[in-house]
Formats: sequence, structure tokens, C-alpha cells
Amino acid sequence: MDSGLQLEMNFELGINRFRNCLDNGVFSLLIETNAPALDTELDHAVSRLAELDKAAAAVSAFLVGLAITDKFPYSNSWSVIDFIRKLPAERRDRHVIYLSGMGTTLQEQLNTAKICAGEGFLNVVPVSGSIQPGDGERDVRKRNYVESVNVLDILRREPVRQLFPGCVVNPFKYTRGSSFSQYYKLIRKLNLGASFMVTQLGWDIAKLQELRWYLSWRGLYYPSLARLCMLTPERVEDVLRGHVPGILIPESFRRVLVSESRFSLNQFEAAQWRRLQLCVAGCKMLGFSGVQIAGIDTPEKLNVAVRRISAALSEFDNFPQWMAAYREHLGQLDMSPYPYSFYVFDKLLAQPFPIQESPKMRHSGEAVVGRWEKFGYGLREFMFSQAHEQAPNERIALKKLLAGCRGCSVCRLPMTMYMCPEKCPKGMANGPCGGTRPNGDCELAGQGECVHLKIARTAVWRNEVDLLEEGCLAQSPRFEKK
Repeated sequence: MDSGLQLEMNFELGINRFRNCLDNGVFSLLIETNAPALDTELDHAVSRLAELDKAAAAVSAFLVGLAITDKFPYSNSWSVIDFIRKLPAERRDRHVIYLSGMGTTLQEQLNTAKICAGEGFLNVVPVSGSIQPGDGERDVRKRNYVESVNVLDILRREPVRQLFPGCVVNPFKYTRGSSFSQYYKLIRKLNLGASFMVTQLGWDIAKLQELRWYLSWRGLYYPSLARLCMLTPERVEDVLRGHVPGILIPESFRRVLVSESRFSLNQFEAAQWRRLQLCVAGCKMLGFSGVQIAGIDTPEKLNVAVRRISAALSEFDNFPQWMAAYREHLGQLDMSPYPYSFYVFDKLLAQPFPIQESPKMRHSGEAVVGRWEKFGYGLREFMFSQAHEQAPNERIALKKLLAGCRGCSVCRLPMTMYMCPEKCPKGMANGPCGGTRPNGDCELAGQGECVHLKIARTAVWRNEVDLLEEGCLAQSPRFEKK
């Protein structure tokens, strides 16, 4: 454990304790809690939040803070600012605040970040927001989803004093296109000022290692936290029904969860705690700076989690010892969603770190671009190479026919391989969201392949991947609040 280092650190008021831990390699624990729904009494929700904060502050073994989400898992929630502002001022630098771009504007996101910093909540993570269960295309398209890339860009151009911004990445992708597209967008976020990253929720430890290896291969040594979950029987039901946005459950793991749901409550909880222990210890072995855990909603559970995690971090002295325990618990369970099983690197989980500085990447060569895709690109390039310098409605009929344009307020075709990013129902311009399906299709049913996977495939063919990792493309707003 790193508890000795943690206890020796100077945590005086005015120092960002969360950032200090990341900078000094001290393993940290974030307990995830959500801003309450509007039909919840705010004072009651705030009192429960205060109890979690007090329990977290009492832990001395390592830093425990809260990860407080915005508009998750429901869209109609109280303002995250109203929810957090009664927390004690002297502990606000322990916590991480998520800022959802769903149903808001870029200026509002900037203002919220400024309020957070002004009130001592220095660690913020902008996210675009999730499509809600039951949403159709019309529901999604009539809503703004302010992209996290654009928030990071404006925070870089209008820096907020002492603010420590992070970003989210989803490594749990199992096709070549969807995997590399996530990493291209991650690097764009890092280039725009994100100082740490948090993964989306998943259980595939090999994919978590893939992220660490990819960052190392690129020479990007940024702190990363893995988002995990303590499952309850109710939560398992939601996961199995697909009611938890962004979570992918392969059939092999689905069978395990169904089997465990038939256990007695004590047996079920024991299985979940052991899996969580192994995942947390594994993340530390793989070089993660900490973990963020969902499903811990009371001080009693928080205290149990701290004891279990402390025991797990003390239990394993080396990677082979942990790997043996992990294999014993999960057997040879395949965590990829058959038939989609792409991993960027060979020999994942064979050792904690790459043997070579440039590990062999599987299937990372030239993207397969069909003849008609190449013809379409050439035609669009000929027709629209100056489109970004012209009025957006210039040649709009041809743009709609050839590039799928939907009447944007600003044309970005030359920067997106001449495919309109408004084909994305959320209007993401800088890369895919984390919700793409296992085969690379849009998370919204019936939309076909994610447009950003097509853009990335063409960019690789054109040897212009740098366009996907640098700069920031403006979004075409769907509404502006007065």
C-alpha cells in the first residue's frame, strides 16, 4: 500500500489534495454519487451527500473523495451546483465534479466551471451526456449535447484559476475502428488541456491494460482512474436489461451475473466484493492512479469498501500473484462481446508493462477503405474543398446528397473527411461518444455505423490521423438559451 506516503503528505487548506495525490503517485478512491432527480427533496439528498463526505474524510489510509455526476442516470435532475454547494469548504478539493453537456450550452458550461472553481471545487470533468433510455432520433436531435472537447478548449482559451480539468475515455471497444477512434479523441482531449482521465464503466481488465499500454506507447504519461461498480441485485437487473447507459455486458459475463443473482443475498454480496477487490488491486498493478466506484451509496458501505480495498491492496505483492487470484475467480472468462474481440496489443495480462518500448499492435495497419468510399471521398473533396470558407448554405443540396449535411450553422467538411458530423444524432464533431455498439454502430438504433468511425477510417487511409487528434471543431448549436 501507499498509505505511508499518503499520511506524510501536506494536506493544508488551499492545496488541491486530489491533484496532489495524482502528481505523487498516491492511489486514490472516488465514491460516485449522482445529483438527485427533480422529484427528490433536495435537502434530504444534500444531507445524504454530507454523510458520505464526512465518512470519506474520516479515512486515513488513503485519499477518499466523491465523484459527483450531473444529469446521470436521468436527465431531469437538480443542478449539480445546488447539490454540492453545502459541502464543507475545507474538503472540496478532494472531490471531482462531472459537468454534463446535455441540454445546455457551451457558455453555460464555462459559467458552471467558473462557479465550481470559485467555490473550491477544483477538479471537473466535462462530459457530453448520455442518450436516455427510450429516446428516439427526434428526441436526441432536438437536444444540445455540448461536447467535452469544446468545453476543454474554451477552458484552455479562457483559463479558470486553479481549475484541474479531466476527461472521460471508453476503452471497452472491440473493433479496430471503434477502438482507435476512442484513442484519437482521447489524445485530442489531452492536447486541449485535460490533465487526467477516467474510464467509462467496464469489467474487462485486459481493455484497461490496453489503455495504459497505448498511452505508454504514445509517450503520454497522464494519470488515469478506472471506473468500477459494486453491483446490487437491482443494479444487475438494470445492467442486464440495458438500462444503464454505456455499459457493455458480453454474453459470458451475463451468464455469470444471472447465476450470481440466484445466490442468497450474502453469497451474492460476497461475490461482488471479491470481484471489486480483484479489479481494484489489478488496476493498481497496471499503473492506474486510482478508481472511481459506483454503487456505494451509504457511509456504512463506504467504510466496508475502504476495508475491503485496503485488504486487497495489501494482499497482493506482485503481478503474477494477483493474476493467479484473478484467473481463479473468473476462470478463462472471455470478456469480449463475441464475435467482436479486437484488442490493440498482443499478450495483454501476460505482464504488467510492455516488454518493448513499442509493443506489437495487432491489425493496426492501413484501414480497409472500399473502392466506392475512395470514389466518394474524391468527389466530395473536389466539390467541397473550400466549404469551410463559404456560407454554410452554399451548395446545400449537393452537400445533403453527397455528404449527409443537415443544414449546419458552420461547415466543417474539409476537417471531417468531407462527411458531415451532423450525421451523428448528438452532433458530436470531434469524435465518437462512448456509446457506440459492439459492431461500431451508433448507440441510437437504426442509425448504422457511427459516422466518426467512417471519418477515422478515411483519415487513416489518407495518412491524416493528426486531424483527429489536434485542434477543436466547433459544434453546430441546436438552440441557444437567452
